[in-house]
Amino acid sequence: MDNKRVRSPNYPSLSLREAVEKIMLVYRALQQHPAPREVIAKSLGYNGLNGASATVISTLNKYGLLDGRGEDLRVSERALSILHPHSDKERAAALRAAAMEPRLFADLAERFPGGITNDDLLKNYLLRNGFAINAVTSVIQAYRETSDFVEQEAGRYDSASQPEKEPTHMMRQEVASVSPVPHSSLVQLPVNARLLHKHQVASGGYIEIIIPLNLKPSVAVRLIEASLPSIKAQIEIEESEGIGAEPPRPEHEPRKDDERGE
Repeated sequence: MDNKRVRSPNYPSLSLREAVEKIMLVYRALQQHPAPREVIAKSLGYNGLNGASATVISTLNKYGLLDGRGEDLRVSERALSILHPHSDKERAAALRAAAMEPRLFADLAERFPGGITNDDLLKNYLLRNGFAINAVTSVIQAYRETSDFVEQEAGRYDSASQPEKEPTHMMRQEVASVSPVPHSSLVQLPVNARLLHKHQVASGGYIEIIIPLNLKPSVAVRLIEASLPSIKAQIEIEESEGIGAEPPRPEHEPRKDDERGE
């Protein structure tokens, strides 16, 4: 009986969304300075270079988020375009390039254009191409999460850069708006949209979440949850660089220290 262990072909152990969170940690600690793998591992929160940290570093390499060969690595220009882009177009292009960098993901996108709805079909394809049965589930999960992440994040740029169209079943679905609004503002909902949630802000005003009419609330919530890590990462980067200071108050709104009691 042949008990030889089946070794699966190389594939990213993390989804692109998770990889972006990891490279953000490296960037915060090292910016784009070259560093040994041991230092990279510690910036990721590990005690040093071991099996787990080496796997994460390998995954960041597979997505093209780390540059360099041998011991010294640094945050790549592609990663910087995702974490701190000059424009939405630059970020969308970098995300798509990163998602297609792993050879397996590029092959799957070519083999199944338009996406895969049947896990069994994908599972059979992977098994026929040398993947071990115990690796298939994690491969499918990483690929699906990466595809969803890119569709959501890069799709925002696509929607903003194209003329407005009537929604069809082939168009990407996404949350239409999440924005702070002053108390005194009267907001008119866009055509074919509805208010999903309204949150009162203690300091004044409120935040509205507006979605397309053809988008199920459960799907909208999933998209919002999926976007939170990248939003948090961007906020942390901006705060570390002193961006995002409190905006000036409107002229008609006096500061508390200027108010006079009766």
